[in-house]
Amino acid sequence: MLSKLLRLLFIVICANSCYSQVDITNEVIELKSTHKFKNNSINEIINDFVNREDFKNWKNHAKKMMVISIKKQEDGHFTIRIFPAFRKKSYIKYLKNDYKAYINKKEYLIVFYGDVNSFLKKKSNNILELFPEEEIVEPYIDESGIEMVVINNTEIYGAEYLVKNDKIELNEIRYFGSFE
Repeated sequence: MLSKLLRLLFIVICANSCYSQVDITNEVIELKSTHKFKNNSINEIINDFVNREDFKNWKNHAKKMMVISIKKQEDGHFTIRIFPAFRKKSYIKYLKNDYKAYINKKEYLIVFYGDVNSFLKKKSNNILELFPEEEIVEPYIDESGIEMVVINNTEIYGAEYLVKNDKIELNEIRYFGSFE
């Protein structure tokens, strides 16, 4: 009886540890959110972002996601950047698994980087890896020994908001060089 119980425990532990990456490119993903909103600030920012004409093409696609970067400034204010993205292999291959939280809504998946603790409250769900490991690509060298330049555009179009004393203002909409 004890050996059966130990085998069952071993299988459960292995099954849980093997479930480390989720395929978010599926049409519907059964992914439990790791956090919930602590206050209404992020919801207000998301609503403003979604209703902007600048991002209307993004709204029309299925398998949408948002990448949100939160950075606390020295004065205690926050810079929040939102980037529209898609749950497709060509888009998610640039994202890294060092995010702090994600919330899976019916309309889109939201992935958070940076200082999330002022805006999100942790649930009991563990954070899973959502994105494939970054591929290391060796530079192409032709037969005469010339290294071919590979251009990787890491700029991402999005919106930047400022949160000062619980007041939200749109700072700018433009291309940004990074998430943080």
